[in-house]
Amino acid sequence: MKKKLIMLIAGEPSGDLHGANLMRNLKKVDNSLDFIGAGGKKMEQEGLIGITDMDSLAVVGIKEIFGKYASLKQAFRRLTEIIEKNKPDCLILIDYPGFNLRMAKIAKEKNVPVFYYISPQIWAWGRNRIKKIKKYVDKMFVILPFEKEFYSQYGVNAEFLGHPLLDIVKPNLSKEQSFSSFGFNPNEILIGLLPGSRWEEVKLSIPIMAQACKIIAKEVPNVKFGILVSENIDVKKIESLVPHNKQVFHFIKDKNYNFINICDLVLVNSGTATLEVAILGKPMLIIYKLSFLSWLILKMLVKIPYIGLANIIKGEKIVPEFIQFAATPSKVAKEALSILVDENRIITIQKNLSEVKAKLGKEGASEKTAQAILEEIQKKYN
Repeated sequence: MKKKLIMLIAGEPSGDLHGANLMRNLKKVDNSLDFIGAGGKKMEQEGLIGITDMDSLAVVGIKEIFGKYASLKQAFRRLTEIIEKNKPDCLILIDYPGFNLRMAKIAKEKNVPVFYYISPQIWAWGRNRIKKIKKYVDKMFVILPFEKEFYSQYGVNAEFLGHPLLDIVKPNLSKEQSFSSFGFNPNEILIGLLPGSRWEEVKLSIPIMAQACKIIAKEVPNVKFGILVSENIDVKKIESLVPHNKQVFHFIKDKNYNFINICDLVLVNSGTATLEVAILGKPMLIIYKLSFLSWLILKMLVKIPYIGLANIIKGEKIVPEFIQFAATPSKVAKEALSILVDENRIITIQKNLSEVKAKLGKEGASEKTAQAILEEIQKKYN
């Protein structure tokens, strides 16, 4: 039997993380697999032959798409050529619906099985895409508990096998070791800043977070701040937007669960990171800001009352959200201070986050998904 060729497409850092873990588990089941497509450094480290740079695909908001139209068009053409020439055994799409659903159409026309891993959030906006998903996607492997029921009501083949973050979000140091490693004092108040993994979102969120911290520092003398810097972001670019020196802000490269685990409070940009913080049970404030045009368009399209995944899964606002015009340093600082001095509120938030974590299923989602995908592919040979 010939070696199987798996094609994957991820368009942003969170997709790269989940794609890499899926690839690792695919290889555990069948170590003869070859991988091709689009992804980031993590997927390439697992053996992906990258046809296009993931950075050329990543966009935040709707207005920003126009600035990357040429690179998106070129990436689409190159990936289409791979499908036509190499005829992969399957195409695995990871989130990124605007681009990926067009690729699904191409693959389906060439009789290449299409699997979607990490569903696009069409339950929030873009429900018109459900028809394309039903037409072009053979099976959805969803990671949020309510998504299976959502797709099922439209006749889409969907399966929920748990959330892959449960296998990833695991500190490997004790809190004592973490305090020592990062140079923080356990008697101090520690606030973590997670401004995002794409520069377009970082440059909008970090000034708000940093100014809020400036206000907090005036009220809480024994407070320290740590900024988690994504591996694809230049630390110096963030430093230029922070109105403090390094003695006040500590810059920590890439996602570090050991650091988040010792934080008393986290200021986090909306996205996958909110769920990572939730799994660790840390009180948080969610901040979300887009360009004005993107915000106007999304405001008309979004059909759900919350933007943070923890709030969406729980079905109520269990952690505060500061969206667009409400995302001001003074409002963020005021809410942060009110949480820090209210032990009962902290306990309530932690209890609610624990319930959110429980709804995410059991560990082993990537492994189960890998096994299910290979079983689906095997049907081609039977």
